Amino acid sequence: MRRWFWLLVVVIVAAIAVLLSAYRVFEDLAGGRTGTAPQRILDEVAGGVTALALMPGVAWLARRFPVRRGQILRSVPPHFIGLVAYSIAHTFLLSLAHGALYPLIGFSADPYTPKLLARAFQELAHDVMAYGLFLGLDAAWSAAETLRAIELRTLRLQLQPHFLFNALNTISEAIHDAPRAAEAMLEHLAELLRLSLRMEATHEVPLAEELVALGRYTALLEARFGDRLRVCVEVAAEAEPLLVPSLLLQPLVENALRHGATGQPLEIDVSARREGAELIIEVADNGPGADPDADVMQKGLGLAASAERLRLLYRGRAKLTAGNRPEGGFAVRLRIPARPG
Repeated sequence: MRRWFWLLVVVIVAAIAVLLSAYRVFEDLAGGRTGTAPQRILDEVAGGVTALALMPGVAWLARRFPVRRGQILRSVPPHFIGLVAYSIAHTFLLSLAHGALYPLIGFSADPYTPKLLARAFQELAHDVMAYGLFLGLDAAWSAAETLRAIELRTLRLQLQPHFLFNALNTISEAIHDAPRAAEAMLEHLAELLRLSLRMEATHEVPLAEELVALGRYTALLEARFGDRLRVCVEVAAEAEPLLVPSLLLQPLVENALRHGATGQPLEIDVSARREGAELIIEVADNGPGADPDADVMQKGLGLAASAERLRLLYRGRAKLTAGNRPEGGFAVRLRIPARPG
């Protein structure tokens, strides 16, 4: 999501350049000076563009020496050196920009470069504010990203114990009545936990990898329920490399099992396909469906947590809908951005 950070930086720099241009133009008009608008606009635009060109270096320093509690004293010396280097480089780039651009607006000579030392001290005041503003923006953005990652991890920690307790209860019920099925379920559970630990390092995985984890989970269920449960997975080939939230499908299938089981054979269909810029995933069952007056998004943990994960990961570019199907049963449909892994 760093591209949104840089977009914000560009917008802020552009806004500052516009405001400073307007300030200087109206200052000249108030002082009786006319015809200076092109020069003032060029000055501020050149200042903004050259500042943007140097910001990646400041961003590198901000990541290497973050300004946060407990590290402020450690970060002051490198950022002081970085500020001096930034100001010198900014003044030099401005000199080059003025020398190249002033003739384009009719100036025969560059009024900036001959007084370069004075300009350097003049720019230093601006550069201190620009450098500090960028550090503040970067620190705020990093804090927001950290908070978002904590929220996502919390949601996963909510789902995993919930699933684990359910799986262990299912296995304990089968130990005496169906010991071989219980043994098979333990093997599937161990493999699923191994896959879960491997996925812990990332929030998204290719759909093909997610389907492997789902296969272990459905094998665990089918070993327990036998002919009373059928899980069918139908995924288009072009959808398999696309990224999805890790361990996304398991709570949706579990939700179908918990609320769709009635003693009759239950069929759960998982499908995925690409539609333009979106990946469409659907988990549907042939159960009795939900009570028409029920708030299905708040009934149980899986749907609410899954919807919140989508909101945090995709910032409004994903959607989860759930409800009864016209032909009977219940369906959950997700629309997420189609992005290759």
